[in-house]
Amino acid sequence: MNRRSSAVEVCDIIIDQATNRFQSTKHLSVPLLFLPQNFEAFSKKFPENELTIATEAFPEINKPKLKTELEVMYSRTDLRNASGASSLLQLFIQNGLTRAFSESVKLLKIIVTLPMTTVENERCFSTLKRIKTFLKNNNKMSQDRLNALATLSISKKLIQSIPEFNRLVIDEFSELKQRQMDFKYL
Repeated sequence: MNRRSSAVEVCDIIIDQATNRFQSTKHLSVPLLFLPQNFEAFSKKFPENELTIATEAFPEINKPKLKTELEVMYSRTDLRNASGASSLLQLFIQNGLTRAFSESVKLLKIIVTLPMTTVENERCFSTLKRIKTFLKNNNKMSQDRLNALATLSISKKLIQSIPEFNRLVIDEFSELKQRQMDFKYL
């Protein structure tokens, strides 16, 4: 009887842990509110279910205000050209619409910064492991340098899109302090 009760207890713990782990997936449907290809359909039939899920997942969002902002957003044809949540957020910021669409901007900032899956986190850790392996013999590497190298490696696509990035970095580095030795001839 002791083994049976222990087995039941272990099974209960496993079931409880699995339930808790996969319970908070509501945030995955929130970005659907900001997909521009859905705006035309949402202007005809508002996505009440997704709005409810968004406000339950993120209670700091004001539901009535967000609904009004989304209705306005869905009716505007000029916003349908955005390519996703991050470009929509940039559009609001560039055009000075952050106060007019305050709840949408707040939710967009959450969506843009919150990883939807663990893939991004795993990629960051594998990058850090590669950098540390490559530089493990270098005892002079500070935490700031390690953070900078990890950021550069993780943001490789963004860095490659910056024109003349290498030249800009070299110019910035060369202006920090003089590194050349003056040789005097006797």
